[in-house]
Amino acid sequence: MAVSVAHSQSSPEPVELQLKTAMAMAIRNNLDLRVDALDSSIAEASLQSNRGIYDPFLSMSAGYDETLSYGEYYGTKGASTSLGVAQYLASGGSISASARTSETKPYNDPDYEWTDWYSSASITFTQPLLKNFGKETTELSISLAANSHEGSIERFRDSVIDTVYTVIKGYNRLNSLQQVLDARQRALTSAGELLTDIKKSQESSAKDLALANTEYTISQRQKDLVDAEGAIKDQEARLLYLIGVEKRLKLKPVDPPSREEPMETGAQAIALAMENGPFLKQLRLDLQASELQERVAKRGLLPSLSISTSVGLRGVEDTVGESFQQLAEGTGSYWSASLQFSMPLGNSVAKGNYRRNKLRTSQIKNRLAAAEWSLRDDIEEDLRSLMSTRIQIQVADKAVKISEQRVEQYRKSVARNQSKVLDLLNVENDLVVARSNQTEALENFSNAVALLWKDTGVLLERKNINVNVTQPDELTGGFQGFPSPISSPNENSAQKTEKNTPFVASPLIPQKKVQQPITVSTVAPLLPAAQKLVDKSGAVKGTEYTLKIGEFASSELSATQKKVKTAGLMPLVSVGPEQPRLVIRLNAGDYQDRQTAQEELRKLREAHAEGFILNRGKAGYRVYAGSFFGRNGALKEKQRLVALGADLSLEEVSVMLPTSLLAAGQFSSREAALAGAAQLKKLGVKSVVQKKV
Repeated sequence: MAVSVAHSQSSPEPVELQLKTAMAMAIRNNLDLRVDALDSSIAEASLQSNRGIYDPFLSMSAGYDETLSYGEYYGTKGASTSLGVAQYLASGGSISASARTSETKPYNDPDYEWTDWYSSASITFTQPLLKNFGKETTELSISLAANSHEGSIERFRDSVIDTVYTVIKGYNRLNSLQQVLDARQRALTSAGELLTDIKKSQESSAKDLALANTEYTISQRQKDLVDAEGAIKDQEARLLYLIGVEKRLKLKPVDPPSREEPMETGAQAIALAMENGPFLKQLRLDLQASELQERVAKRGLLPSLSISTSVGLRGVEDTVGESFQQLAEGTGSYWSASLQFSMPLGNSVAKGNYRRNKLRTSQIKNRLAAAEWSLRDDIEEDLRSLMSTRIQIQVADKAVKISEQRVEQYRKSVARNQSKVLDLLNVENDLVVARSNQTEALENFSNAVALLWKDTGVLLERKNINVNVTQPDELTGGFQGFPSPISSPNENSAQKTEKNTPFVASPLIPQKKVQQPITVSTVAPLLPAAQKLVDKSGAVKGTEYTLKIGEFASSELSATQKKVKTAGLMPLVSVGPEQPRLVIRLNAGDYQDRQTAQEELRKLREAHAEGFILNRGKAGYRVYAGSFFGRNGALKEKQRLVALGADLSLEEVSVMLPTSLLAAGQFSSREAALAGAAQLKKLGVKSVVQKKV
């Protein structure tokens, strides 16, 4: 007798889902993560806006005036034009250059005719000497905006880590629920087979009792099965939301909860957390900003003292040409200098501002110390939980083995009429519980490892997820037309695909390769098998053929993708094999401690260099101002940065770079695929029709 739940037979075919696919889709599609991504983009826009203080100002004016002296018989009238350019300086001062021409003549006096043309060209320089002096004060808004932008990137990275961790937990939960469902299905099937055997047995006084007990057990196990299916549907809905899929698909997780042990010891985990914890990084950035504001506020206690100087040439003649000639000959010149001093009596505003910033700095220091303490406690708790889950797995594995032996023994005993059917049903229930406990123990262990890596800030590296956190608005919303965050290399920028160091925000590269990297394609299908199941209308769709275009490791990928879209086809990007590639780096020097290296990197990034830091272990840290595939691009960037005061040298390095495999379209027939290939050929893209296996 086959026992099953009726509505489960009509369930749609499940779509297989890998964990790495779920994580990639969540990073690309999750709505909550997209909100955080836009916060970072807003902060970047604010930074660009604040850097505009160094944009030169162009001013132009033209005017006309008439002046009549009342009670007299004369007046003047005149016209004037001026042109000037002003520029703020990092020291807090400003410099401006201006030219002016004006005409003055008598008004309404025919007996007295004359005309004066006045022309001048001047340069004016102003500079505060006490209050408002210095680069820190001038660039306070820029520094705070840059700090806010960096903090938003850390918050976004923290959100990515949280999202990945949530996906891992949700995926493991769905897998565990599926295992529980399978165990309950096997138990229900076993009870149905037992019921059939009892009905075939000879009539006896115990038969009716055995039938009643078995039928009751079957009804209970059917209920348990329905409960398990309901729990799976609820968990599928949660996971589909996390990975950004609106269509209600039936998912089949194919990766069991990981048994991978963390590579960190307790001391190493705490050290990693202190260094990489995103929340600690945000607090440290807040502390830097507060200390900067405190220093600027302290300078604000000083009185205002500034110097202003102006030098210029001028010419005054009857005609404009003659006045310009005087100006060119330099026969008329002038200069001026002035010193201004001011200070509010009592200076209460500046004192209050300085005290407030000083208290805020102290507050953030205490908050940082408390956060470090709390994170250390969290890591220790994670390690204790990890140890507990290890023991749970050992106990659960042993319990399953013993339960399976008990079931087998009771089956033999019932067959020999030495045990009651109820006893067999009870030990089968015990086996279901043992298997559920084993599944839960594995889930808890996998989640505990992921939580440890999350709290230490290395979850993305340990899961080998390569994302460009410096372009979050391009990372999320990939199915809304945004480009892929995994950019292809080009002549001017190689470090976007080169594997350098975990300290580089773009891209985030793991220290140790543990599996095939997760990449996010611009228009990849939502699920590997989902597109085979449905088309845009939700109907079943066959995809027998595709167009193989080739392997790309350069900027040609994005250009070719655009051509594929122009042809009305869907570009499909997958991870290709790594290829060796010679790159040219701009070496900016070696440093023994990370803080000094980061300070040098900060200076390079202020010069708009795409720099990064390479951790060389005991040899310290090496700072690079960029990485290039072409020597010309490297030389141009070196010349630009050397002109700004950087000391750089060229360094050739062979690195392994990922490649991308590009295909196009999903076709139900060879003829349709050939038609697509013809469209691509018109756009200069060669392709080969390939039948899917």
